[in-house]
Amino acid sequence: MAILLDIAPCIAPVFATATGGDIYRRFETEPDTLAIAVVDEAGRPIGLIERNTFLVRMAAQYGYALWSRRPIAGWMKTDPLIADGDVTVSEFCGRILEERPSELLHGFIVTCGGRYAGVGTMLALLQASAAETSSHAREMTRLADAARASSAQAHEALAAKARFLAVMSHEIRTPLNGVLGVAEILRRKLPGSEHEPLVNTIIESGSVLLRLLNDALDLSRAEAAGLELDEEPCRPPASSRTCSTSGRRKPPSRACASPEPTTGRRTSGCWATASACGRSSTTWSATG
Repeated sequence: MAILLDIAPCIAPVFATATGGDIYRRFETEPDTLAIAVVDEAGRPIGLIERNTFLVRMAAQYGYALWSRRPIAGWMKTDPLIADGDVTVSEFCGRILEERPSELLHGFIVTCGGRYAGVGTMLALLQASAAETSSHAREMTRLADAARASSAQAHEALAAKARFLAVMSHEIRTPLNGVLGVAEILRRKLPGSEHEPLVNTIIESGSVLLRLLNDALDLSRAEAAGLELDEEPCRPPASSRTCSTSGRRKPPSRACASPEPTTGRRTSGCWATASACGRSSTTWSATG
């Protein structure tokens, strides 16, 4: 990130005793110089002369005759913007735009250790901001290209995985179907044999393995966006209605609801007797 020392050229300063004619000749011979700093004997900045303001004063009627021989100490800008050279461009712009935005039109002085180090202008700030924005845009473009390349590689890996699982599942299901077919034949030829439970175990285990292979293949297709879904109307089966009603409690029978204290005992609020429930001993419906 650029700092102010990077964008502020060290243009030769002048002392407060310099005349208007000296500054005029400087601006005439240095067309790219937009501001000149005024320093004391120790090199500390005490003022600033901005090109446009100075030339407007000198171009007025009798301006050159009035100001060319006078020292600039009496009409320089005595309260210029002064910033440390280690401050970043973005931080300086944000601070100045909040406090003194109009001062950027006159330029600013950059110091290092309290002494003059260079003069900055609004044009230099705009150039630095444009360069930083361009660099940020290039970085974002590079990251976007890298993200697209990573996404393409991920999709290719998923597609390869799906193809591998499809081939492997086909290669595994072929002999597995053969095992299941032979096991089914054995079960039909050996009804009631002592080996029938073993054959049933083979068939059940093979069927579970076949379902797992199909589920793995469907999952790989879904990850690779290759699984097609067909929308069709669906009617809930009767088993779901049966399950919804099977959980309801049945009201207790009248036989168990009418206790007979002489032969029964109470547990968890329910009585039952041998005569009421048709058993030879006392029972209860809820465990205590």
